[in-house]
Amino acid sequence: VVAATIAQSFRNIPATRLRAHWTLAHLTALVSRSLAGERMPWLSRSAAWSSGLLHDIGELVRWQIDRESAETLAEYRAQHHCLPEEAEVAIETTPAPLYAAALCRVWNLPGPFEIVCRSHRTGVAPTTCRRDTVDIVRVVASASHASRIVLDRMNPAAEAESIARIEDILVTDRAGIDALLALAEALRPEAERAVSAHMMPLAV
Repeated sequence: VVAATIAQSFRNIPATRLRAHWTLAHLTALVSRSLAGERMPWLSRSAAWSSGLLHDIGELVRWQIDRESAETLAEYRAQHHCLPEEAEVAIETTPAPLYAAALCRVWNLPGPFEIVCRSHRTGVAPTTCRRDTVDIVRVVASASHASRIVLDRMNPAAEAESIARIEDILVTDRAGIDALLALAEALRPEAERAVSAHMMPLAV
């Protein structure tokens, strides 16, 4: 149902872009839900899933309302083989999760979802937030970085930087990072199957 809603909401986006960004969002949601269940069992798995999904559909919003910016960003990343965050800084454009935060407002979603999207840079929620919101922010930020590594097949330098960001967020050892990346890799086929099932009419 969610995939069908996304497909309908962003039907004007090129099919290949829609599939790529939706796969990232779906994988981030899967990893977030798994992390919440395995590492932080006191968290709501459904809240982690929804937060992860929303966090990474910001790029779809960009394609929908600012096509020129989206195309420029995509071209820069293709040329420089860099992280999305690096490209956003280089061309001085709005970070994708902030588009998602705006979408949360438009859709009148509860505050914690917007906080997750707005905390994209550091993976740290405001100190005034509830404990579960703080933890979901950390989980989603880690899941998003791991998913990007797995899906984008980044160059070694970019991958190392992304792993460093995961370490900063999770504050764990290398074994924990490897486990997180392995989890993302294991869940990728599930995300791709789900996307294929719902997005088949959009194939080019």
